[in-house]
Amino acid sequence: MNFKITTTEYFIKLASSALNETAPPPPEEGIDWNELFEYSKYQLCEDVLYPAIEKLESFVDEQVFLEWQKARFRTLLSESTYDEEREKLVSEFEKNNIDYMIMKGAVIKHFYPQTSMRYMADNDILCAPDRLKDVDSIMLKNGFRYNGSHGYTEIYEKNGIVCFEIHRSLILVEAHYFDYYENLWDRLVKCSEISHEYKMTDEDFYIYSIVHFAKHRENSGCGIKFLIDQYVLMKHFKDSLNRDYVDAELKKLGLFEFEALASSTAQKLFSPGNNPLSAEEGAFADELIGEYVFGSRKQEIGEGKTKIGFILSRLFPSKKEMYYYNPELKKKPYLLLWYYIKRIFVKLPSRANIGIEELQEFNAKDSNAKK
Repeated sequence: MNFKITTTEYFIKLASSALNETAPPPPEEGIDWNELFEYSKYQLCEDVLYPAIEKLESFVDEQVFLEWQKARFRTLLSESTYDEEREKLVSEFEKNNIDYMIMKGAVIKHFYPQTSMRYMADNDILCAPDRLKDVDSIMLKNGFRYNGSHGYTEIYEKNGIVCFEIHRSLILVEAHYFDYYENLWDRLVKCSEISHEYKMTDEDFYIYSIVHFAKHRENSGCGIKFLIDQYVLMKHFKDSLNRDYVDAELKKLGLFEFEALASSTAQKLFSPGNNPLSAEEGAFADELIGEYVFGSRKQEIGEGKTKIGFILSRLFPSKKEMYYYNPELKKKPYLLLWYYIKRIFVKLPSRANIGIEELQEFNAKDSNAKK
């Protein structure tokens, strides 16, 4: 979709106003309120702008303001529902001695001036991998419907309203950053001695936010919402982080320069006042301003493989992947052959539609590469 520069520029000014809780600038002549609302929806940021829009009610087109109010109401209802459902699940995890960690947006939303400013399509919870069967029972008992797996998450939905992603890890096993997070539980901190809830240190939470940002940008594209999160994180943590540790870990991950660029761009875009961007920052901002939050999916299915190699990799994943998806193998490695057999004759037939989709995507990519 194409949006006017005047629309995206005013969007940035209103986002800055809302994030810093300052008076929003009056609209410039000719501003298209409907396009501003559509662009905000496109970037999943209508809730970010709402505090500023509310102060500009006398300027805003009446119908657009009404639509913005409806969106706000839906968000408040969604947030309340998610909070209620999450509390129920956490209570069940505690009763059943299941270690867990609340992730991503459900944490970051508390750093915003208003929690409802942070859009969430779902809630993410990391659970101890060896307790996923018990977690599944709890989810079903609480009225959720299992809706498949995305490799490192099990997806559960309820009433078409809420979606929880239960993570076995933070990163897909084949992904670039998996090794860094393979022993994540050793680095988590218990929230209290009488609880099974864990959390990251502030430094590790910040680092993971950068990893998540970079991962989305590399694999599926990302929008301005990620830069807004970055600005909120920087404001929240201010000078409290151990930067020596953060910088050293980012260098290990190859993300030191990326974090510096994301931080400087976010700081200049959303800090009050006129803060000119460098050429590199401007190009980075343009990329995200024009990109949808989850982008045009740049699927990496079968990257670097022949068709036979791709099929074999799906039939016989690496030993590392088998241990990842079946944690019990770490205690019973002699069952590895049996798990391969079970995968071929039980699991794969039940997911045949997914396999066909992946093969079609591989064929399409292979065909394009030969043109």
